[in-house]
Amino acid sequence: MHLQRSAALRPIVALRLTISARILYSLSARRLRTVHRKCLNDAWTVYRTDFKHGEVWHEVFTRTFMIRRFLSQIDPLTRRNFNLDFLSAGVFGLYAGLLMPFIVVIGIRLGASNLAVGLLSAAPCAASLLSFHWASVSQDRPKLPFVVWPNIIGQGLIVLVAFVASPWPYTAIIIAFWLITSVPSAPYAGLMEAIYPADYRGRLLGYVRTAMAFCQLIAVFVAGPILDALGYRIAFPIAAGLGVLSSVIFARVKEPASDSPRGYRRTGLVSQMRLLKEDRAFALWELGFFIFGVGNLSLAPLYPIFQVKYLGLSNAQVGIVAALWAAAWMVAYPVWGSLVDRRGPGKAIIASVVLFGACGLSYFFGQSLPAVLLASVFSGVGEAAIDIGWMNECMKLAPGRVSLYSGVHLTLLGVRGTIGPLLGSALAPLLGLTNAILVGALVLLLGLAPMLLALKREDREGRRVPGGNHSLRPSAV
Repeated sequence: MHLQRSAALRPIVALRLTISARILYSLSARRLRTVHRKCLNDAWTVYRTDFKHGEVWHEVFTRTFMIRRFLSQIDPLTRRNFNLDFLSAGVFGLYAGLLMPFIVVIGIRLGASNLAVGLLSAAPCAASLLSFHWASVSQDRPKLPFVVWPNIIGQGLIVLVAFVASPWPYTAIIIAFWLITSVPSAPYAGLMEAIYPADYRGRLLGYVRTAMAFCQLIAVFVAGPILDALGYRIAFPIAAGLGVLSSVIFARVKEPASDSPRGYRRTGLVSQMRLLKEDRAFALWELGFFIFGVGNLSLAPLYPIFQVKYLGLSNAQVGIVAALWAAAWMVAYPVWGSLVDRRGPGKAIIASVVLFGACGLSYFFGQSLPAVLLASVFSGVGEAAIDIGWMNECMKLAPGRVSLYSGVHLTLLGVRGTIGPLLGSALAPLLGLTNAILVGALVLLLGLAPMLLALKREDREGRRVPGGNHSLRPSAV
């Protein structure tokens, strides 16, 4: 069975590797205009050799049937929630692809200073400083309203950028957007724990994120030309409308009644931070994340500056870099989801740190567009691993208290997310842009040491995701 699947997968793998290799070879400033034609030629070659004999079509239909059979085995409420989450994620992917890769880039093009670029890069994480509050407030309450309404309000706020043309008002709107849309972060983890059973949560989340990444991949391909042709004043409000639509669809999800013990409820930052003292494995994870986060987030303002000012990339080229990131994320997410279900989330987190380190080193040693594209692949695969890995790690550490653990994690993310980007913006003029990137990459890799210690401590304590890291049935995808 496994040999048959491997043989059937070869044409798909060949297709992905052929197209990816040709992209990495062809994408230079001189040959950017021909990349789509060459990719299509490669795809047509594979089609004539493999699709003609039905091997790829057989695999596509087989995998689709297996996914449908897997979904038919889960209970109706979970299946309904998954369908809504899947559709919402697809629309959200269009919104994210049109907006997220270009927020800092547009700020730079408007003339933002290094400080303003640092603030734009720090805002997503700095907004998480209040996560402890939202985690506490939502702990014993339905979490769906905490996820839906802040997203609708924050995404609608993006419409205001249509009325600004200078860097500081633009920066103020973006910061307000991140402050509001950070509210759902902690409640969202608890909501996912409630609506998806542990035995196959990783795969369901993997399918949802794959839909998001696929739609984001489509959006970023067209976002660059749209921004070049129409400008951010039109493109960003369109993205805002898609974001609101995604939240409206997600609002139809039915959240099961919570059965978490009331005695676990905590209030206030100090009482929540006691979790770090009570749970040593959690404390080690957070120490590792703090070191990793400071290093990784110090690179957040440096990558766009490198792309726009050092390499002189256009919006269309930045869009292609983002599209490759989304493609890598899309391919990697279901793989990580399956591995997390079978092997546990800790190893996925460790792998993601290594991949993020490789991303920074690619920028430092390559200093070219192909190196940026390779770094984008590393980042996309690493982002998928850490996204699904940490959510499941929280569920492993604290069944029934995921929102509290997630709130502590996100609050500390706000601290390191404020320090990191501002530190990176300050180091660039002192050390030089490429040297500052090297320092950030080396610092983030130091975070591996406490993470490995946390993983060993968990193994000694015998901790695992409730319900087990195994498939629902042997036939499940």
